[in-house]
Amino acid sequence: MIKMQFENMNIINCSLNMVYPRKVKIGEKLSPFLQQPGSALEDLYLTPQILGIPNDIDPEVPRIILDAVNRHNQITVSQVNSRLNCNFDFRYQGDISKSFNYARQRAEVLQSLVKAGDIHDVLYQGVTATVQFPQDAGDHEITSYLLEKFNQKVSTAHQLNEYNQKITFIYNDEYYINLVIGNYRNFNFTNQHDSPLTASLAEAKLLDKGVFVSIDINNRYKFNKDGEPSQKTIEEISNDLFNFTEEFLTQKVVKILEEGEIFI
Repeated sequence: MIKMQFENMNIINCSLNMVYPRKVKIGEKLSPFLQQPGSALEDLYLTPQILGIPNDIDPEVPRIILDAVNRHNQITVSQVNSRLNCNFDFRYQGDISKSFNYARQRAEVLQSLVKAGDIHDVLYQGVTATVQFPQDAGDHEITSYLLEKFNQKVSTAHQLNEYNQKITFIYNDEYYINLVIGNYRNFNFTNQHDSPLTASLAEAKLLDKGVFVSIDINNRYKFNKDGEPSQKTIEEISNDLFNFTEEFLTQKVVKILEEGEIFI
């Protein structure tokens, strides 16, 4: 039996996405709000980027971008969705509770932007998060462990390089839960390249490797079924999604990796 360790869990990123009917003039609507002198945003974010993209161009292209002063999160606003992306450094990665508290606080900024944009009909929301479990074992041992634990029968004379499994659940007749389990490698390239396509792993340093789990939970299932937005407030939905994701990562994910039984 191949041994793995799952005591050290690092949260890498977390995001919140809100989708709404197309708001053609969202950039113009939010511009006065973002440019108010003395705004609380000034302490958290750099000067907002208000992009002069014609209204008839792809509605998914961001019209507004907010970069955090510390570069640890970014908010983008398009005509059809607004998104918060948080990336965690070593001060946060080992503390799930601290990381989620940070994400919740920045989610309040996203919610205030959505309201200032006069968006009252958010169709659905989603939270995603990725955690990594660094391993001392080699790539072959890691992928073999995942194959063995999750009952994947692969017959080949060639070396297995990657393992990646995705499962989607319907939860409480309201949510989709997308769960991905696999192995990862993080590299640092010693030379600058114009594109990742031209980089070779021969000149890269392997920083770490191990097992990752990614979870994406959203209430699009209910929207697909009913064709209408949820009756809950956007804050209630965001909180439900954050709470479920944090509980899953702190109470269930290690047991899934150790026992090889996927459950929600």
